[in-house]
Amino acid sequence: MSHDKPTKGFTTKIVFGVLLVIFGGLLLLHNLRVVEVNQALRYWPLALVALGVARLISRGFLLGKGGHVLILLGVFFQLLILGREDIIDRWWPMAVVWMGLVITLRALWPTRKPLAVTPDSNESLS
Repeated sequence: MSHDKPTKGFTTKIVFGVLLVIFGGLLLLHNLRVVEVNQALRYWPLALVALGVARLISRGFLLGKGGHVLILLGVFFQLLILGREDIIDRWWPMAVVWMGLVITLRALWPTRKPLAVTPDSNESLS
């Protein structure tokens, strides 16, 4: 007997799909000479941030493994592309603090696995 897992309304796959639609749309508009892709693609690291946020929303702040890393990498690359190395030079320790907090919170509040339902637990006591 198969048990289908209910789908969530907001997933990383949805965000990834939307990002592909946007990317394809930009390429189409470039080919139609409506938009200059070089300028629009300066903001590609924001896609990493969006995927990271989606992962945290769909899996939870502490369960979204990799979501935090995607956000940090996206912000880092975006600042590099925009020529804001001064912000990176001053604020990079914040990334270390952020990851340390996440690791500490995961240790303090470990996630619980759902209890397995056995046939005996479904019987009534009457």
